[in-house]
Amino acid sequence: MKKFIIGLFLTLIASFCIYNILVPIKYSNSCHDENLYRYRFSVFKIDTSIIGEVEQEKLGGFSKYIGIDKVPCLDTILKAKLTIQEKSIDSLHKLHGWRLLKCGLWISKNGDIAFKSDYLLRGDTRMGLTASRFMTKFGFDEEINPTLKSVIDTATFKQLTYSFYRDKNNIYQYYGTSGGGRFSNFKEVEPKLDVVTFKILNDNYARDKNFVYDGRQGLMADADVKTFIVLKDEPFAKDKNNYYQWDGIIEKEEQQDSTVKQAIKKLNKLKNEKQQIP
Repeated sequence: MKKFIIGLFLTLIASFCIYNILVPIKYSNSCHDENLYRYRFSVFKIDTSIIGEVEQEKLGGFSKYIGIDKVPCLDTILKAKLTIQEKSIDSLHKLHGWRLLKCGLWISKNGDIAFKSDYLLRGDTRMGLTASRFMTKFGFDEEINPTLKSVIDTATFKQLTYSFYRDKNNIYQYYGTSGGGRFSNFKEVEPKLDVVTFKILNDNYARDKNFVYDGRQGLMADADVKTFIVLKDEPFAKDKNNYYQWDGIIEKEEQQDSTVKQAIKKLNKLKNEKQQIP
């Protein structure tokens, strides 16, 4: 009987081990994070992507599997990883010796010129941890693109708005994203741009003699440049045909929103004449 009990016990243990090699068993930490499992004598975070791919991340070994050690909250694990990543990136930037120029651009100890932007470190965006990117080439800093050093006149370079910059030769646009964005020669993005007559209307809109431009999306093909007017500190505008919020036309049903209603009221009080801000 004793041998039978021992044999049964060992069989159950062996069966459990085989089962857990094949099938994840739900695990709970103190934060009750989702998608944690005991699996193959370790603790894993197991997710399924949108396209159905299974993604596994090992969070602990056998001691955490049997409960001797606890798996920390996932936010704690992520923040530690991102902090290490942030320090590594900062160390790399220090090696390049970046320093700020009076015009707002940056120069390295090797003489490279860069536009500095911040981006969210890879991981859960709830952490909000960012690192700096020094873009030395136009566009999304692709290798084949021209360098800022070869194009920009730093003596006359200045910021016009969050999105627009200029020097004596060109207009430039920064398109911000969580990944750092792009910095472009705006003429390359919008070939119809007239650099000579380009003027800022407010923080969101600009115009030249022919077209209206939104700070992020660029050319507003539907906007009438001759009758286009804007609110000073808000992303609202109008022309003889439409009302606009950012780069989009405000449809009739959207005009019932209280914020939009107030903006339209302000726009209707403005004189319908060409606005120019020197």
